[in-house]
Amino acid sequence: MGQCHITNNNQETELSTIKKIKPSIFILDILKKFFNYSNEYFTNIRKFVRVCVAIDFVSPALKYFDMSFHSLFDPKKYHAKQTFYDLKYAIVNSEFKKISKKYKLKKNISKFLILRGGSDTKCIGPKILHSLQNFSSNVEIGIVLGPQFECWDKLNKENLELQNLKVFHNVKNMPNLMKNYQLAISAAGVTSTELLTIGIPTLIIY
Repeated sequence: MGQCHITNNNQETELSTIKKIKPSIFILDILKKFFNYSNEYFTNIRKFVRVCVAIDFVSPALKYFDMSFHSLFDPKKYHAKQTFYDLKYAIVNSEFKKISKKYKLKKNISKFLILRGGSDTKCIGPKILHSLQNFSSNVEIGIVLGPQFECWDKLNKENLELQNLKVFHNVKNMPNLMKNYQLAISAAGVTSTELLTIGIPTLIIY
């Protein structure tokens, strides 16, 4: 049985913990915008780790990695010693694959879903809703909001003008929600690969 070690997002504390564990392989699975450690972190990691692997991490720091895997974007500017890019490297929950076996496309679209990831830092979701104000009231619009969503004022304004809007926050069973919609408008992230796995036609707004 393996052990889970939780750090407090402190670079020195994390390095100390990893040094004590002495792992053979170090895997970094986080987007660059959420990872603010210095290059010193990686130079130290290399001192006591045999193999370093990055997943969907695009940064000049990739030069410290032996391998990197990217499912959505080819990191044209930065590379590890070996860089692999293909949709087959997408990490998708098996529940989405189960839903895909039952999902059927429909000619007439009566429900579509907007997904903007965990934070929607540029408040794109409310802007999309604003552009949909002239849609028929017979079309149901759903929007999924992540735990870091902070554009509530803008969203509430659009919510008042769209009577056919359903808001979902911190969804626990995403496959079960997605299967009810015929079209999606999504950010270009992991969510888009989940929609692709189910087979839902999707417009990507990056």
